[in-house]
Amino acid sequence: EKSFYLKIAYNPNDEARSAKIQVVNRNSQLSETIIITQQGQIVVATLDEAGTLKSFLGNDYLDIEFLKIVGPINGDDIYCLRKMLGAESFSGKPPIKYIFLIQLVAITEVVPSSGG
Repeated sequence: EKSFYLKIAYNPNDEARSAKIQVVNRNSQLSETIIITQQGQIVVATLDEAGTLKSFLGNDYLDIEFLKIVGPINGDDIYCLRKMLGAESFSGKPPIKYIFLIQLVAITEVVPSSGG
């Protein structure tokens, strides 16, 4: 038996992508097709109410690498984003790579709430 290893590049896109790998035995008619599907990496947080980002993202929010926010945010959400960017600890690389603020309520409408 032989082993082979593949190095697959990181998928930073919203959408999944797939690739087909065909393994062929040159000495016979045997072949096998392997399909590899890599899920999209961007977490999309569509918020209806400001102050709900952390609860929307769940307990593993510090592990998120790509985040897109759609909807209103306030001071609590900004605090959550600062933690995700490593604001409380300046040692090591912060886990989050990109934050996309799409369809964000105008900054004049963002009202900081307590704790943020």
